[in-house]
Amino acid sequence: MYKSSIVWFLATLLSSLATTLANAQLAIGDEPPQPLGKTRQGQQVNVADHNGKVVAISFWASWCAPCQIELPMLEKLQRVLGKDKLQVVAVNIEDRDVFRNVARQMFDWQSLITNDPSKDAYKAFKGSSIPYLLIISKDGKVRQVFRGYSEESIRKVVSAVADAVNE
Repeated sequence: MYKSSIVWFLATLLSSLATTLANAQLAIGDEPPQPLGKTRQGQQVNVADHNGKVVAISFWASWCAPCQIELPMLEKLQRVLGKDKLQVVAVNIEDRDVFRNVARQMFDWQSLITNDPSKDAYKAFKGSSIPYLLIISKDGKVRQVFRGYSEESIRKVVSAVADAVNE
């Protein structure tokens, strides 16, 4: 009986540890996962497609009011800094039909709009809320992670992108 209690305790401890590790957040300096969903045309987009430039990855949904504030700000950064320095990838996590309708309204955006309806990329990036924004440095490492939204976070995002571009 004593041995079975120890075995049960160790099994429970290992399971808990595995769950904790699986849910760990991406940290500054980590290598990010690669997939960023698919474009309207069905082309897979990966982080490595943008090596050598700063990548701002925003996970969002059309029903998310803070996302509706953050995305235009990121688009403005994309236009000001240009595609040679920055690539904004806006990863929509809704089903394909919703994505198509929303993406049609964003046809003239310079940001890259992708879709992750299965949320595989979102999960790989350890997403737990939206908006969820990651800044990837020119060397391909996670530089900054922003969860949620606030007026102060916009200033921090702009500063983080500027610092990464000027690095």
